[in-house]
Amino acid sequence: MIQPTLTLASVDQLDQIAAFIAALQQQPESHIAYFGATVEEIAPYLSELTPTWHSVTVLATQDDRLVGLLTAEHDHTVSRAWLHGPLIDHEEWQTIADALYAYAVEHLIPPTLAMHELAGETANERLRQFADRQGFPPAPDSAAAMSITRTQAETLPQIDLPDVVPAQYNAFIDLHTLTFPRTYITAQQIIDKVDASNRILVVTADDQMQGYVYARLDESGQGYIDFIGVNETARRRGIGRTLTTAACRWLLTFPDVQTISLTVNSQNSAAQALYKSLGFQIERSLQAYRKPITNSV
Repeated sequence: MIQPTLTLASVDQLDQIAAFIAALQQQPESHIAYFGATVEEIAPYLSELTPTWHSVTVLATQDDRLVGLLTAEHDHTVSRAWLHGPLIDHEEWQTIADALYAYAVEHLIPPTLAMHELAGETANERLRQFADRQGFPPAPDSAAAMSITRTQAETLPQIDLPDVVPAQYNAFIDLHTLTFPRTYITAQQIIDKVDASNRILVVTADDQMQGYVYARLDESGQGYIDFIGVNETARRRGIGRTLTTAACRWLLTFPDVQTISLTVNSQNSAAQALYKSLGFQIERSLQAYRKPITNSV
């Protein structure tokens, strides 16, 4: 049985690690969520992580060859750790995965966090086995990753919506919290991110918020629609279509944006039908696994 050497990553290994991840991300049976699929996506994503990526990434090596890694991003505000991986290139996948997770629990993940989460392609059977063995139940909200090309998005009508303003923050916070009660980022954290490449666009009527979309330019220069929320009393009026279209048209103002991506609950057939009608296509089927940490203090 392999006895891998486990060490923290160093900042000068970014290119090597991004290439290692990208090679594994090309295959559905080893693809995991979060990172992206190419070096051009992965390296900028890692660089933007908080805490710094190299301080929360453990490497497994054998005979000086990188055979596996796990990044343990975490956030005290939502009391959650996201396990980016395990990503392993070795026949003793499960042995190395267990060792990486044990190291992360002991050295990288604060014990006060209430939840550990990981996610990957539904075809990633080894990840499912690892999750089952380590006590990560499958989350009920599996997701479909969808995207639209720039060419297709350019056929959408031009719709401009206003940005959220401070007087609307409380309404936005209430709607986001109600729509996404277990999400990975709070409404206040989204507000704090707002800048030239992160926008919250809103639809209002009679000074009441009917819906919002949070869209952003990611670290690799691609567009993402992270959240769309519509007030329950305002549904089935085309507001979701308006929000999605406006977000796409804004993201197209960045010349480098060639694709716009989003994820949607696999059980939300209405939302999937809406996005498909706009030109989005399903790229991947993703499954999350979440482990409550009962001894968090």
